[in-house]
Amino acid sequence: MTIAALAVTCSASGAPAAWADAGGGSTGPGLPAAPPAVPSAAALPTVAVARGTVSMRVRAAAVLGNVLDFRGRVPSHDSGHTIVIERGVSPSGGWVPAARAIIDRHGGFLAHWRTSQAGRLAVRAVVVSTRGRAPVRGRSSGAGEASPATRITVYRPALATTFGPGFYGRRTACGQILTRTTVGVANRHLPCGTMVEMSFAGRRLTLPVIDRGPYANGADWDLTSGAASVLGVPGTVRVGTIVVGRVPSTPTLGSTPGGPTPAPGTTGGPTGSPPAAGPTGGATAGS
Repeated sequence: MTIAALAVTCSASGAPAAWADAGGGSTGPGLPAAPPAVPSAAALPTVAVARGTVSMRVRAAAVLGNVLDFRGRVPSHDSGHTIVIERGVSPSGGWVPAARAIIDRHGGFLAHWRTSQAGRLAVRAVVVSTRGRAPVRGRSSGAGEASPATRITVYRPALATTFGPGFYGRRTACGQILTRTTVGVANRHLPCGTMVEMSFAGRRLTLPVIDRGPYANGADWDLTSGAASVLGVPGTVRVGTIVVGRVPSTPTLGSTPGGPTPAPGTTGGPTGSPPAAGPTGGATAGS
C-alpha cells in the first residue's frame, strides 16, 4: 500500500471533507466523503451554509473545551426570537441543543458553544419561537426552519513529539522501514494502521499509526520527521487529534510517492526500546 492510505481532510475551497468518516470519530448525519490525496496539511477554513432565509457560519474545527462562535442571519422580523444551535447525535440521527442566542433587531445572531463532544459533528441553526411571541405569519422564516447541516471537527488535546534521525533505515514496530519522507505517527496503544487526524496551528493532516511510543516527556504521540515537516510541527507541541478509521498495516504504509521503498528481504531492528533508545519504542505491534 502506498500513499493511498493518507488523506487530506479538508478541501482548499473550505467544503468539509472527511475521507475516513466511516471510522469511530464521526457523529451526526453522514456527509459526502472525499477521496484520499497526496499528504499535505490543509488550512482550517470557516464553513458557511444557507437555506431559504437562514444562514450560518462557523470555524471548521476547535479543540475540546474551547468555544466555537456560530454567526448567522435570519429575516429581521424574526428579531427577539431564539436561534438554537443543534448538533447531530449518532446512531439515532437525532439532534440535541448545543447553544442558544436571541436574534437581534437586524436579524443577526451570535451563539457560543463551549465544545463538550469530540469527533466529527453535524451542526445546524434552528429558529425557535420565543414563549408568548409567535413569528409574524406569512413573513417569518418560521419557528423550526433550519439552516442546512454542516460538519465540524472537535479534536481532543494531546502532547506530541517528533522522531526520525537515528532511526532511518530501521523497521518500525508495525513493519515499515522508516525514512526521512515517511508520514506516520507512533502511539503506545492504538493498533497499527489506525488513521489519526491531527491539527496544529490551524492546519490538519490524516496519518497512520506505524510505530510504538513515545516513552518520554509525557507525550501521547510521536510524529515522524516527515509528518512533522508536512504539518509544520517544530518539536514538542500541543496538538488536536481524533481517530477517524483504520487501514491495513502494510510495509509501505506511510510512504510518499517517489520515496525510498524497502528492498525485498530487508530487515532491521525496531525503532528503539523504551525508554533509553529514544522517543519511539520497539514493542511488537499488531497489524
